[in-house]
Amino acid sequence: MRLASVAVIAVTAWTPGTLADDAVDISSMAGQGLFERILDELTTIGAEDDARLVDLISDLRRYRQHNLEHRQQRLDALTAALDKMTGETEAGDLMVALVSAIDAHSQSLDPQTLLTDPRIVDLVGQAKEAALTAATESDWLEVLNLYRRLHLLYEPISPYRDELKMAEQRVRILATYAPRRLQELHLERLKRLGKPVPENSVQEFEPWQQMVKDIRIAILSDVFDDSDRHVTSPSPKQLMLGALDQLLLLTELPDLAVTFEKLGDREQVDEFARYISKLRENFAERRTHISQREVRRRLQGIIQHNERTIGLPKEVLIYEMGEGAVATLDKFSEVIWPYKLEQFKRTTQGNFTGVGIKIEMTEDRRIRVVSPIANTPAHRQGIRSNDHIVEVDGQSTEYWSLDKAVRQITGPSGTQVELGIERKDRAEVLRFKLRRARIPIASVLGWGPLSNGKWNFYIDREAKIGYVRMTQFIPRTADDLDKAIETMRDDVGVSALILDLRGNPGGLLQQAIEVANRFIPSGTIVSTVDKNDRR
Repeated sequence: MRLASVAVIAVTAWTPGTLADDAVDISSMAGQGLFERILDELTTIGAEDDARLVDLISDLRRYRQHNLEHRQQRLDALTAALDKMTGETEAGDLMVALVSAIDAHSQSLDPQTLLTDPRIVDLVGQAKEAALTAATESDWLEVLNLYRRLHLLYEPISPYRDELKMAEQRVRILATYAPRRLQELHLERLKRLGKPVPENSVQEFEPWQQMVKDIRIAILSDVFDDSDRHVTSPSPKQLMLGALDQLLLLTELPDLAVTFEKLGDREQVDEFARYISKLRENFAERRTHISQREVRRRLQGIIQHNERTIGLPKEVLIYEMGEGAVATLDKFSEVIWPYKLEQFKRTTQGNFTGVGIKIEMTEDRRIRVVSPIANTPAHRQGIRSNDHIVEVDGQSTEYWSLDKAVRQITGPSGTQVELGIERKDRAEVLRFKLRRARIPIASVLGWGPLSNGKWNFYIDREAKIGYVRMTQFIPRTADDLDKAIETMRDDVGVSALILDLRGNPGGLLQQAIEVANRFIPSGTIVSTVDKNDRR
């Protein structure tokens, strides 16, 4: 940005000869970031002899040199990644080879052409074949890992979205209703890879009954009703097809019989599947609008037929139909089921009671501390980034879901929780007894923390370029943004501001409007139009 501004100012100020005629073109190039072309233009017209442009031309030459060095670094990294990928493919380690292929893709100057490289084509073919083999063996964890990497390799235009979604659905269902089977698949995978298997692999899992607690048919009816009244597409017909597809998926996973005994009765399962398939066929052929009255009648019919055949708990049936229906909407839509409500409130209200850590699930399904929050129990007791939480109150966290970890670590203010921590430089498990407290969530962060626990809001203090990372939109986000800018104005000032919204999942619409209003001087910021053109 600074280089572009300097280029425009310098070029329009220097007018002897023919440069004045070319100033507009060069200014346009600066606006487009075509700095190397500007250097060529200035060199061609002899502007390098002008004392006022010496520094600019020097900067442009340095910019060109940096670009050449960066390009060479990327080419070297690409070659290394492809060589590594080839060796891993030949060794039959497809998972790791796909990671190297993704690395190569990110370094390539021509990513689309790279995907036609015979080495990558061969790897992709082997990975697809391995995924099909794993699917026939019901090893959905292996299928998921393969398609997840294939999807990442081809993003943003991935031909594997449907396969990835299919695998994610199956793994999610297994994790919910047959977690021991998923655990077995994970242990089998560790053995195949020659990795150590945990000595204590017996684990208590969170009961699925807790997840479907308080779910009623009225919630599912509201999903269809709200979508019909407010959403142009998909239609109630498409939502119903999604719900029915989800039920058919349940009948295709024999591993669920360990939890729901009647799913092991093939005759009953086939009868229920035939009923759902016929219903799906009827809906698919419909050309008229499906009323909410008919939706409710059909949902009741499904529940009754389920009771006569496979006998799934009604709450499970409703939950799965809801998940299937909402899956036909965009990826940001979901049902806030009763068990999710408390966490949803924490996310939007901007505070919760806990110990003050941000955690994530690693690829090998371990709970890792992303960072402790400043001035919280975890921060004061010495919890660090990259610590692994292996125990909570003496229970192993192996095979826990991230949601379960959050629920077990958070709790009423004033109560105590003990975390068992594995740290890279320590052989033994460290134990921290923490007293839960109300934790305010900061949604406006800076470039890095200062020693006093506050944020440094400059990415370039000398040039007065500010930086604000906005992690979500909660009740005080706009006010905190104002305070951050005021902090910079009281310091050395602010000439430019980078607003970083990467990874921001959203939040309160009104706060997003308030933030946008700080930057947009006039006009409509956002408006909503429903399917009936109501604004």
